[in-house]
Amino acid sequence: MEEAVMSLTSSDSLATLPPQVQTATSPPNTQAVAPKPSIAPTAPPAPSYTYPAIDISSAKPYTIIAAKDTSVGNRKRKEIKIISSAASRDERAHTAMKAAIETQQQFGLDFVEVWLEPSPLIMGAGYQYAIARYAPDGQGYSPPQQLTWEVQASDQQVSKQAPAIGELWFQNRDSFQTSDGLTDEPRLEAFISKKLGIPKAQVNLDQLQLIILTRKPYPPNFK
Repeated sequence: MEEAVMSLTSSDSLATLPPQVQTATSPPNTQAVAPKPSIAPTAPPAPSYTYPAIDISSAKPYTIIAAKDTSVGNRKRKEIKIISSAASRDERAHTAMKAAIETQQQFGLDFVEVWLEPSPLIMGAGYQYAIARYAPDGQGYSPPQQLTWEVQASDQQVSKQAPAIGELWFQNRDSFQTSDGLTDEPRLEAFISKKLGIPKAQVNLDQLQLIILTRKPYPPNFK
């Protein structure tokens, strides 16, 4: 039996051909397949903490004069230095604690340390009126430390010139060294006395040193 042979001329319509012929003679589908969109990695959510009520009713307004990121790994930490008109021990402790709470909430921190300084002139010299360390997850500066609050405060008052004396002392003492590597305090005191126009007898760090001696632990009062 002879098989039927079908020919296709330029005048024939493809639509009139049987389906099997249409499939065989149709051009391949060359349309590109759109790539799947890539999904950008998402940042881990900020830690969510509960905040037990704590007494900071004596806090005074404060100004941040310096801030430093001390984060390590996934533990977000920050150190800030503030100044304030807070004068009593309660006021200074509460002000430092308020600054710690507000900074922690603003940046979603795991740990924050606040230094209440007498003046920007002697910032970081060790004469803080109050220090507050706060870790809402109870793991302190870094696990496995167990610490939620650690607060110290002093009620020591200093004169307006005490920070200026301290600033000049630390800025210039390297220029007043003896041959054995000690500070020539009489010459340094004379230099500061002349610089500030005050009697030499008033040039000392006694008031600032008393801040350290009177800065005692201040247990937070939870409501």
